[in-house]
Amino acid sequence: MTFEEWLSDYWLEHYCSEACTLCGNSGVVDTTGVKTAAGFLVGRRNWCICPNGVLRREANGPLQ
Repeated sequence: MTFEEWLSDYWLEHYCSEACTLCGNSGVVDTTGVKTAAGFLVGRRNWCICPNGVLRREANGPLQ
């Protein structure tokens, strides 16, 4: 099994409902402004691990 197949199976088992529960099918997980309990800013925009995020990452490269 390739990593891509494993990741797809993992997403289906844990994060897929009617739609992707991580990004709402947008392909982007936006945690901008999120802080740790200690107050460190750690949020940013990331491509999701869902099929939409994977395809958008392949087509567009890194998120700014």
